[in-house]
Amino acid sequence: MPMWEDKATFGRFLDQAVNNGNLDVIQDIFHEQFVGFLPDKEQPAEGPDGIRQWIEALRIGFPDLNSLIEGGWLVSEVGTHEVGRGTTKERVAAFVVLRGTHSGSFVGVPATNKWVTWGEVHLLTFQEGRIVEDVVVRDTYSLLRQIGVSTLTAASPPIIIPPELI
Repeated sequence: MPMWEDKATFGRFLDQAVNNGNLDVIQDIFHEQFVGFLPDKEQPAEGPDGIRQWIEALRIGFPDLNSLIEGGWLVSEVGTHEVGRGTTKERVAAFVVLRGTHSGSFVGVPATNKWVTWGEVHLLTFQEGRIVEDVVVRDTYSLLRQIGVSTLTAASPPIIIPPELI
């Protein structure tokens, strides 16, 4: 499948599911074997239902959530961590800026009604025209600081890393 179609698929997800709350499109966009390494999750999200739950939690915390791809796209083969092993993985990478009003509970923090902005990098792998893996790197500390969390505790969710990157 041409890379521009993969980009359009991710753009459709952001526009329809994240920005407009149309979670029904998730079944069409995410592969049934989807694995998501997502912030705020203690375990990888699995299948379309896993990503649906993550977006639902974001939209509860930020009902007016808006996402926008900024800075363009990168298309590359990732394998530098496996120098000499001869394996690569083609991914689409996008820098996404999200904005919204914290008017609902988010990761246990009650609504503050503060307007917040944060960035995420999505490293996406596609199979059969659908997203099969998403590794999301977020500036979580900045996001939490904006909603009034000044310290992180041992109870904070760990950062999960895909096995192939370890």
